[in-house]
Amino acid sequence: MHAIILATGRSRLSDDSNTDGRPACLQEFEGLSLLARQLDQLHRLGITEADLVVGYEARRVIDHIATLASRPDVAFHFNPRFELGSALDLLAAAERLRSTESALV
Repeated sequence: MHAIILATGRSRLSDDSNTDGRPACLQEFEGLSLLARQLDQLHRLGITEADLVVGYEARRVIDHIATLASRPDVAFHFNPRFELGSALDLLAAAERLRSTESALV
């Protein structure tokens, strides 16, 4: 089994709590980003591969992933039209969804 994570969006938190314009998945709580927490939990559960769909601030998200020690192997898919909704995020990972292997989205 592998995981598909949709990590394309901007944060909906107020400007006061997100002064540097971080994507939603990089918002930190108690020193860890939401994405780091999610990838760590997947890794602990035995998920060895994850497909990550990125959009807003994609380079920043990819750079963050490179710093994480506890995570599955990650493949990236870019959705240039991320602002149009998560259905297009899934379409960016369509090839992986079509595989015969089970996927957790």
